[in-house]
Amino acid sequence: MNFQKNIAIAIVCFSSLTTTSVIAQNYAQDMGKIRESYKKGSLSFNMKYVYYPYDSIKRATDSLHGTCSISGDFYYYTVANGTDKCEYLKNEKYYMVIDNSNKAIAVNYSSKAQQDLWNIDKVDSMLKNPGIKVGYKLLGKEKAQYVLRYAKGSVWARIRIVFDKANYILSEVWFYSDAKGTIQGESYNKPKIGIFYSAFKETIPDKNIFSEKKYIEDSGKEIVLKGEYRKYRLLNYMRLEKKS
Repeated sequence: MNFQKNIAIAIVCFSSLTTTSVIAQNYAQDMGKIRESYKKGSLSFNMKYVYYPYDSIKRATDSLHGTCSISGDFYYYTVANGTDKCEYLKNEKYYMVIDNSNKAIAVNYSSKAQQDLWNIDKVDSMLKNPGIKVGYKLLGKEKAQYVLRYAKGSVWARIRIVFDKANYILSEVWFYSDAKGTIQGESYNKPKIGIFYSAFKETIPDKNIFSEKKYIEDSGKEIVLKGEYRKYRLLNYMRLEKKS
């Protein structure tokens, strides 16, 4: 299975417990606080993605690691699987995807950026669907979770969001599916994807991390690749949009 592709899809969307679920404490308010915690100042953190093709398997068959730096609406994050690494950059003008394994760079307007992984707006909008049920649980003194259960036929059967109650930072997000089938010759039955967040810092490693100048030079008339990226293939979607 192309696990990296499935993780990307999961990013655009967004331990058994013995206690009983209760009606959501205040889902909209808590999701708003989570959004705000990722929008104030600068922040960097690590991510780990895991994929389980069967609900009966207790060990992940695939995993990816990532790092993320954000400041307001700007972000830079990486997703790596061994030596394969993709970079995603959004600043005031550009949205860029740097696919190092395929040696290609896609450039588009910042407004065309995909929804980021800490944006809960899409999940909020789904709550308007009467087929969704929301449950809330306390996980000890420091953490809590929301479980969103969807009607049959939805892409995800449920999503579980675990967060720190003190600072409203995400700890885990899990996506559970009731689907069964085969992708690229590999079977799955009720798969799940988990995203773990760690190593939070209220700083970014480099003030220039959101700059496009490491990769491209834009004269206004054309965009060209720079330095080690000159051998990469350029996909200039900004130019294609101007022509359309």
